Amino acid sequence: MTPDEIDERSRSAIKRWLANKQDQAAFAELYALHRAAVLKVVAARFERDVDDEDVNEMAQECWVEVTRTLENYAPRPGSRFRAWLLTMVRRRCIDARRHENTQAETRTGRLEPGVEVAAKDPKPEVHPLDMDGLKAELAQAVAALPDVDREILRLRNDEKLDFSVIADRLELTLGKVQGRYYAAAAKLDEIFNKYAL
Repeated sequence: MTPDEIDERSRSAIKRWLANKQDQAAFAELYALHRAAVLKVVAARFERDVDDEDVNEMAQECWVEVTRTLENYAPRPGSRFRAWLLTMVRRRCIDARRHENTQAETRTGRLEPGVEVAAKDPKPEVHPLDMDGLKAELAQAVAALPDVDREILRLRNDEKLDFSVIADRLELTLGKVQGRYYAAAAKLDEIFNKYAL
């Protein structure tokens, strides 16, 4: 099934479910279309296997959140439902991780200085027919970034340097480097999500 066919079936299932929230077949179809993608993102976020009990529990919490927020879903031109869904899943995982870290800090004191938190999501799979469009949009988005952001991305992703080394090299604070990196990466992730299968 192509990404466009998945999206078309998803929108149809959403429409049916929103018209009648007792329509379990509509929601089951939506779930079946996106279950594997949701599990993959959650597993990557928590660095566990997709069969892990905690991963499956978190994925179920995400689906419960979908039932609560699906009424607010407004399709954007050129964007697929899966992009909206996986963004919501990532945010839910971030919230859970943040809560987990806050609980750990409360129990054990503050985290060690210099501990870096990096995105653990694999890049979404892209249909081969969409690859040229993805590459063109990414190139345009990277070109539109400020020079310092492009340099931070290059040093982190290509040269695999730690944030502290990048901060020293560019004479910026560690927080500024991390903030600019994650903001730029989020812009690029939006483009990846738009093309996600």
